[in-house]
Amino acid sequence: MGRGRTTSGMVVACLIKELQITSELRKMEDIDLVSKSTVDDLIHQKFESPLPKCQDDDDPFIKGEFDVIKELLEKVPATVEGKKKIDRVIDICGTFPKGTGIQNLRECIIETKWKYDVATEDKQVAWKALILNFMERYFYLICFATYALEHGPGGYQKAFTTWMDEHKELRTMIEEGKDKLEWYRTVDAA
Repeated sequence: MGRGRTTSGMVVACLIKELQITSELRKMEDIDLVSKSTVDDLIHQKFESPLPKCQDDDDPFIKGEFDVIKELLEKVPATVEGKKKIDRVIDICGTFPKGTGIQNLRECIIETKWKYDVATEDKQVAWKALILNFMERYFYLICFATYALEHGPGGYQKAFTTWMDEHKELRTMIEEGKDKLEWYRTVDAA
């Protein structure tokens, strides 16, 4: 218990630390302490994952291409960069061999959906609640990454809750769209 909360906390902490390091490198570049090419090389190295690529990395669901997430990216273009940033952090914090061993939130959505599909009706209720929780958490992590990219370099002068209040439509979007998955029972033909 608590694995999902631990993962979310680690993902947010890693995101914030990455943004702090990037900001500091850019400040060193601005005062000519480090050359622009060196900073660019360091940031590029930092953004490349040293972890192996897996064959399912091209699966749209493993990549987090759920309907409500696609709607978010379409309606709020700044979230495209936020999603790229948070997906990279999720992958690094995720399960071995691609990650360091915690949990990959996008994969949790899919794996739990598979469990839902083969579960008895009484168990499906619990699996569906878990899936919706994972989807909502992923959506808000993308929103937080977008907020952090915008306000992190300036020291987070605006609170995330204020940023969300300025984007009220996002709360409605996730509430109405988090369960846009195919909710059916798999029935054996035998």
